[in-house]
Amino acid sequence: MALVDLAGLSDVVKVVIGSSAESIKRLHADGTLKHIDLMFLDHYKPAYTSDLKLCEHLKLISPGSVMAADNVIHPGNPPYLDYVRSSVAEKRENFAKEGNDNDNEDLEWMGRMKNQYHKRVAKENISTDIKGNPNLRYDSTLIKSFEPTGEPKSQDVWEKRPTRSKDEW
Repeated sequence: MALVDLAGLSDVVKVVIGSSAESIKRLHADGTLKHIDLMFLDHYKPAYTSDLKLCEHLKLISPGSVMAADNVIHPGNPPYLDYVRSSVAEKRENFAKEGNDNDNEDLEWMGRMKNQYHKRVAKENISTDIKGNPNLRYDSTLIKSFEPTGEPKSQDVWEKRPTRSKDEW
């Protein structure tokens, strides 16, 4: 019996196995995924930013959506934090540039991640073509997390709530 069934959530939770980007695209294309109310990122760390941008591009993220990302402080995810902390003006400037807004930074960081994810690096094809929606601004809150024992956990979760820029209304 799957944990989802055991929790009594099989009518609302569907476990999808495979590449996150390909799964998001497929679920959106077949009409299963129309909007994201809550997105918890706790997967292949180098894909956090590209997956968020893909969801923005597909208009799955909107003001009121909540994003939670694990492990962004330790072991860290600088490209993701840079993106969600960027202002609308910075994102628009980067959006107007050719290519991804952080190509060199992302590639440098991904190089450091190869040791941690050496078994997955060859399998993943992270897109840098999708630029996301530069008009979304994220309000971020650092939430310290704890183990069930009450001990502080080494990972932190950042909550993101997108809002539109004033001149987009």
